[in-house]
Amino acid sequence: MRINPTPWLYAEPEFTYETLRAEHESMTVAERTRILQERYGFEDELIESPELVSRALERLQEAIDAIPVDEKEAYETALFINPDHVQSDIFCLGFLRTESYDTNAAARRIVDYWERKVEVFGTAKAFGNYISLADFDPKDQEAIAKGGFRLLPQRDNRGRAIVLSFSAYYDSDVESMVKAWWLMYHKAIEKEDESADAIQKMGIVILVANGRPTISPSPFHSLEEHKRFIKTISHDGSTFFPIRSFSIHYFCPNVWVARMLEHLLPQFGQKCRNRMIVHSSTNKIENLAKLAACGISSDILPCELGGELNFDYQVWLNYKFFEEQFDAGVTFEEVEDTRQQQFHGI
Repeated sequence: MRINPTPWLYAEPEFTYETLRAEHESMTVAERTRILQERYGFEDELIESPELVSRALERLQEAIDAIPVDEKEAYETALFINPDHVQSDIFCLGFLRTESYDTNAAARRIVDYWERKVEVFGTAKAFGNYISLADFDPKDQEAIAKGGFRLLPQRDNRGRAIVLSFSAYYDSDVESMVKAWWLMYHKAIEKEDESADAIQKMGIVILVANGRPTISPSPFHSLEEHKRFIKTISHDGSTFFPIRSFSIHYFCPNVWVARMLEHLLPQFGQKCRNRMIVHSSTNKIENLAKLAACGISSDILPCELGGELNFDYQVWLNYKFFEEQFDAGVTFEEVEDTRQQQFHGI
């Protein structure tokens, strides 16, 4: 059962859009400039000489070694099980770039990343090169198949990955949706090639919308569950993921969604909510113009948000599943049997 929207309309939120505006205005000019750069995808280009990268990677390992063993048990396990991935340049560079080459901060983020990944996926599934669709149990697979989070096949005009978030298609289980969020982020960067390198440098854009405006804006059984979900995924993204920059576009086409967002704003944390752009207009042309100014042109925007891209999420999901299995050397017949069992023939 979804949340009855009536309490959302009349309950007084603890944090309003005016509060958000005041918070933004209290920042320094430098802080506001950095946030605007992330919102619009105009961050300063990273200048990475071979000497800088080599020296930083050496210092990063020294910083990790200096962290007490009892604070990095998951990292040590990952290093033992999968050393090639854990010590690969492309993996480590993501954390260095996120922390602007502060090696101590990058080392802490790497260690915390592995601790959190074990919390989310358990020791049996946390240490692979990437997160596989086949690793999820049926409950989590059902949440993924609903499409609450969807990675678009193209990057935006600034080179950022685009993740759609449709609240109408969220599963009601918070933990399953958190895993779906981790999956979509890792699908953006899992291939250790030029595309992952570019996304590490440029970041991610998250487009949040209801998806089906005629129904309640939340799938969760209570407002507190929805708050916990937002707090968890925001904290994971800003604290553990190797994301140098990100921006959030929140579509609020009706009073339900707009009031819901006011209730949820505190859960995003200051870093996330100050990188949010709220689109409250029901005018398609106005929204398209605002998104284009942020590097998201209509040709790469899905039809659900007024764009021109016909993106079939279920086809994408099947493709990713087959790709994973073939990369692992599984035969077509075995792949098809597994897909039928795990994704119910989708």
